[in-house]
Amino acid sequence: MDKDIHPGDQQAAMWAAADEAAFEETRRLHPRVRTVRGLHAKWKEAQRPEPKEAPVYEEPTEAERHTLR
Repeated sequence: MDKDIHPGDQQAAMWAAADEAAFEETRRLHPRVRTVRGLHAKWKEAQRPEPKEAPVYEEPTEAERHTLR
């Protein structure tokens, strides 16, 4: 029987012990998640920054097109 602890489980346990408030809040937000590792994954997902929106460029007017050439 393998008694090694998976690194993801170890990291999740350390996160839960170090930041109990975040652990409890994540647990409240995701009541169906049953493992500490799963809660840690949900927490990490929520910490990711939102993707930036691509800039929207306006088409140049006919007058601007002539100056661009």
